Amino acid sequence: SSICQNRSAAAVPRSVVFSWAMALARRQELRKKFDQIDTSGTGKLDFQAMKELLRKGNPHMTERECRCLFNGVDTNHDGRIDFDEFVVYIYATSEPEGRVVSASQDVRAVFEQFAGGPRMDGRTFKKLIQDCHLLNRDFTACQIDPLFAKVKVGASRYLEFREFERALCEIAQRRGNFDDLDEAAAEVHRLVGDSSGPQRNATRAESVRFHDDKSTFTGVHKRDGRHGLVEGPRHSSLLGPPMVRRSSLPPPRVSVTEANSVASTPPMRSFLRRGSAGRSASTAAPLRHKAQRYSAPAYIESEDDWSLASKTFHAYASDGLDGREFAKMCSDCGFYELDGFSSGLADLIFAKVKSKGMRKLTLEQFKEAIREIAARTGKDVSWLQDQLAGGIAGPIVVGTLSEAVRFHDDTNLYTGTHANR
Repeated sequence: SSICQNRSAAAVPRSVVFSWAMALARRQELRKKFDQIDTSGTGKLDFQAMKELLRKGNPHMTERECRCLFNGVDTNHDGRIDFDEFVVYIYATSEPEGRVVSASQDVRAVFEQFAGGPRMDGRTFKKLIQDCHLLNRDFTACQIDPLFAKVKVGASRYLEFREFERALCEIAQRRGNFDDLDEAAAEVHRLVGDSSGPQRNATRAESVRFHDDKSTFTGVHKRDGRHGLVEGPRHSSLLGPPMVRRSSLPPPRVSVTEANSVASTPPMRSFLRRGSAGRSASTAAPLRHKAQRYSAPAYIESEDDWSLASKTFHAYASDGLDGREFAKMCSDCGFYELDGFSSGLADLIFAKVKSKGMRKLTLEQFKEAIREIAARTGKDVSWLQDQLAGGIAGPIVVGTLSEAVRFHDDTNLYTGTHANR
């Protein structure tokens, strides 16, 4: 079994094989081994016996490789291997490696283009042979895998360029177009060198006007030209001007009378006593003058009574206003029609004003959200309050009203058990 390796099954002319000086003792020895393998006693080996012999030398041979090699050894195509065919196979696979014709730089460039580096695997080797049109009647696709196994080194799964040159010489001999090895190798090298690289066979999609013609885009697709994929600076362009944080708004203007009334409350008197302890009167005096320089924001000065807006709040939320109810309220009150305001911005405002870890807005947080919408859209809070007053009736439910069905609505038409209900 040591002489039966995973080698090619190329048919070698018998005149060449028997021209070798084969001693009678050697032939008799092969005959004894052949008879040991031939368990059927017919003087011929079937595929199963040949497969067992091949796998003794190379246990990793696949069923397909064994079948390809068996078909190559069976030169008379009778489905069995006789002793003469066995001898041809033994001497064909035992002869020393032939001369290797060096390939040009064009062949090396194609090799590296297919392999993507200095080594090539079996799948790429097969694709190169097919794309370079090296297959013919004498060298078929079923011989590619056995050839790859023959020229590679040991258990390696890749071919170096020197081994690839050996494979090309083997292909040149098997194609049978020329008697001279140099001419045959030159023809194979030319076919490989003329290749433009791997051929990609894939389905090319037809043009679609609504996808390719960007002038037909609508909505957010028309704004950014990338099918609504918004990221980075595009996000702010879709949501309008940047949100104004409460901490960045100027503090309200407070008159001296209002400041004194606030300071007269018990909590504030206690705070002022603690804060002014050890502070001179000259230090505390400028605080009253600084309070007069503040001006109230426009949306605070334009606020009206919140009673109607509060009723709308309770109409949409029985126990706090969650995100879905807040978005529904903004939709019913027409807030989404305002410039610079959208459903995405409504979610951001909701997340900003709600308490951390909570999922619903209180009434005071709801008022803060309305002020944020006013700062966003440039509208007065009083105008938004008027819009909210129209939603006292609660959420607007939009649905399909089914038509009257006589056999369902008229209970006098019921029969059977339904009539007794």
